[in-house]
Amino acid sequence: MPQLEATSQISSSPAGANPPETVSSAGNSVGTVENPVGCPQCGNLESWGRSSWCPECGFYPRLGTSVGRTAEEKPHAEISAAPKTASEAWRQMPPWTKVLCIGIVAIIVESLLVHAVTVHDSLLRRVWGLLQLLMGLGVFAMFHAIAAVKASMSNNKISVIDAIMNPAEVWRPTIDALPQTARRIWMASWGLTAAICAMFIVGGIRYSALVDDWGFKKRVDSALSVHVRSSKAQKAAGAGPSGGDPNTNTGMNESSDGGLTLAAESAQGGADTGMLALDCVVVGYNLNPRDGTIVNLILASLVNGELQYVGKVSKGIPEDVGNELAARLATLKKKVPVVKCRSSAIWVKPVVACKANFAAWTDDKMMVDPEFQELMAELDYVE
Repeated sequence: MPQLEATSQISSSPAGANPPETVSSAGNSVGTVENPVGCPQCGNLESWGRSSWCPECGFYPRLGTSVGRTAEEKPHAEISAAPKTASEAWRQMPPWTKVLCIGIVAIIVESLLVHAVTVHDSLLRRVWGLLQLLMGLGVFAMFHAIAAVKASMSNNKISVIDAIMNPAEVWRPTIDALPQTARRIWMASWGLTAAICAMFIVGGIRYSALVDDWGFKKRVDSALSVHVRSSKAQKAAGAGPSGGDPNTNTGMNESSDGGLTLAAESAQGGADTGMLALDCVVVGYNLNPRDGTIVNLILASLVNGELQYVGKVSKGIPEDVGNELAARLATLKKKVPVVKCRSSAIWVKPVVACKANFAAWTDDKMMVDPEFQELMAELDYVE
């Protein structure tokens, strides 16, 4: 019978051949049988199993073309070996990645050079660092916004908030389109690198200046600020070695108690407690040798128009403020004081300002029972 003949043909077909269609007695296709001639593309005689394409070359008979092979189906020898040396890894990197790395290294080298050739806490380093920080953040923000717009065009589920909350999703379309979008990757990466290097390599940025005008810290009296800002004013105040006599300044001796009291009362902060208050600048400090904490602050203020030593304060300094002062004042050291003073101390530039309360003036124009009240905005100082 024809059906039995077809069945006998199936059982007698050689194993390992490709499965052609089985034809029923009515001439219709009802199944598959092994093909004794193998793959028509490459002649492979291995069994295809449940696949509809040749496991060797990926030929798909019904489409008449090759569908290729997945990475898992490729022989181990055809998979790229991991680079063993840095030079080999560099050669295997895509060209756009090499440009990215070269740009990042160039920015780091530039930042190191600026740090090496500029003086610590100098105006040039501060300006350079601040400009590099702002430019780097600006470039990164611009190309991050471009990436967000491109991502929203391809995926309407991405919103503006995703640019902040989900940056990885924003950059996914840009990364998937590499190397066509390499320029976007370059600029964003270089901008972010420049900003980071400005903060941690170039340095010199006084971050407290960013909040000086936001009300977090009050500003000192304008006359004191202008006086400290000028290097000539520093010399006029009698800068000299430690151990000088503060009474040798005739302007100080000739100033009246009333004038000093009015100057102190003009500063707000002491009226509620019945004490006087004075805007001062820290010109020196002493540390506890056991734990490195602040013992006292050497203060100066305007007396009859001149910057004079007015006393030392140890009472009322909070622990967190003391720690902040110890770190900040360590970066402002000077060899000699900017005012004449009998005390011994670690002398600093007149930059850190504070307000002090006190009970009265002594005959030699020193504060009686001074107490630290608060830190104020830092002063500009020119050597």
